Amino acid sequence: MRTRPSFACFFILGFVALFCGCDSVRDVSHDPHYPTDYKVGVVYRAKQPFVFESGRLWPTDTAIASIPHSITEFERGGKERWPNVAGFMEAGSTVKIEAILLNYSFEMGRWMTVTGRIQDGRFAGQTVELGLISQENPFPRKAMILFVDTNYLDRIATP
Repeated sequence: MRTRPSFACFFILGFVALFCGCDSVRDVSHDPHYPTDYKVGVVYRAKQPFVFESGRLWPTDTAIASIPHSITEFERGGKERWPNVAGFMEAGSTVKIEAILLNYSFEMGRWMTVTGRIQDGRFAGQTVELGLISQENPFPRKAMILFVDTNYLDRIATP
């Protein structure tokens, strides 16, 4: 006698496959299918101070309540109000691009991550993610591609 797999078995296998970390990350620094004006080795100078929070740079003109919007506001509230904020990366600080990655997850789809290393100032040597100070340009069926936002960054050196 031949038996059929039950619906419950397929449901359980599907549930496991959905939530088992089907995430991936790959380097697209030189991949023409993901065009960006960020390039590994290029150095950018900050045109304004940025909030340095958990390895990310945030612009102060964002509407997010979980970050301070000025150095003065941070000095008044400090670590008690914003425990994940290390401080402000000063205007004029430089960041050298280290990686351009394509991330994928079932829940979020595909998106680009650009990371760099701060070259000078208080946070020299720290690695940062630049997505929040970049322009986004969605390419259909590809990914959310990041581009340099010239309101925030100036290109000053190439490799």
